[in-house]
Amino acid sequence: KRTKTKKHRAKKKPLTLDPDAEYVSDAEDSFDSGDVSSYGDSLESDGGSSCSSNSSWGEDSLEPYVMDDDEEDLRRVRRPRSLRECFAYLIENENETLAYDKHESALMELPAMVSCRPLDLVDMTPTLVRILLHMEDKFNMENFVQMKMNSLMAFAVHAPIETCLHLVNEIGENVSLGTRLEALTVLGGMAQELSGLSELRNRQELQSKQRESQLPNNVDEIAMSSKLQRSLNLYINPNVSSRSNDLEESPQSTSNVSKTRRWRRPRRTAITVTNRFGPIAAQMMYSLFAFISRTKSEESIWGGPLGEKFLSEFLRTLSIMLDCSRTYPGNSVHVMAQDLFELAWSFHD
Repeated sequence: KRTKTKKHRAKKKPLTLDPDAEYVSDAEDSFDSGDVSSYGDSLESDGGSSCSSNSSWGEDSLEPYVMDDDEEDLRRVRRPRSLRECFAYLIENENETLAYDKHESALMELPAMVSCRPLDLVDMTPTLVRILLHMEDKFNMENFVQMKMNSLMAFAVHAPIETCLHLVNEIGENVSLGTRLEALTVLGGMAQELSGLSELRNRQELQSKQRESQLPNNVDEIAMSSKLQRSLNLYINPNVSSRSNDLEESPQSTSNVSKTRRWRRPRRTAITVTNRFGPIAAQMMYSLFAFISRTKSEESIWGGPLGEKFLSEFLRTLSIMLDCSRTYPGNSVHVMAQDLFELAWSFHD
């Protein structure tokens, strides 16, 4: 019998590692330049197909970046969601840390919020119009005047009666001439916006630009022949070659051409808009008539050079309102025109 000898193996000592010691990897020593070249040759031989198929960094695995991010998480203040929140932002003390951001956020969100016509629009209109009318640019904010006017115009368009009555009361208070002129500017712009004159003017300009872009550059040479130019007594370009038989036309043939050929303008599509200012024009204009009859004797409003300036802008605003209501059917336009003429004629002395 073969006897098995047991070999006693020495026990391995536990390996102790120093956490502060420098770590040197053995793979760096074993992976030399030769291995790199051989690995590159194998990739070239495979054509990179296996690598590209098994790679997790392909174009299909990459998620597209969201481009329509509103960056709400980067705002310093939360965007206001209601008119009451805008009111709280606008009355924020200027010495507060986030006062600039709150004022800017409220001015930017008010036009879109008012256009949605929330349920508390009528209740919040007088308060917010008063705040916006007396608001000053204390932070040197960019586009402050434009944002303020856009907010006031939003209230004027979507709540015209409430805005007009409140502005008329504000110009009768102890305010500066600039505030009164700004209130009149809002009233005139409201009349133009509600009557559709601004929209009509913009659409007509767009239609004329489209028509001009469709015309060729040499329209005179293409649209009119030399025969027709002579019949209409127009200037004939000498650089344009004319036929010899055109120069020897008889007077009878020339008269026939002038009678048979006519120029006509191309047909234009009719542009129509709805006049929403007509039904409320009388109420707004007579609120201004009542104001001037009530405060006619007050020197603080109508006296001096400032009063003359305010009176001229006051009559101009009434004229804009009357012009914007002329397309609305009814007999009230004639009555308002007569009353406006009598009012203006009373100051001719």
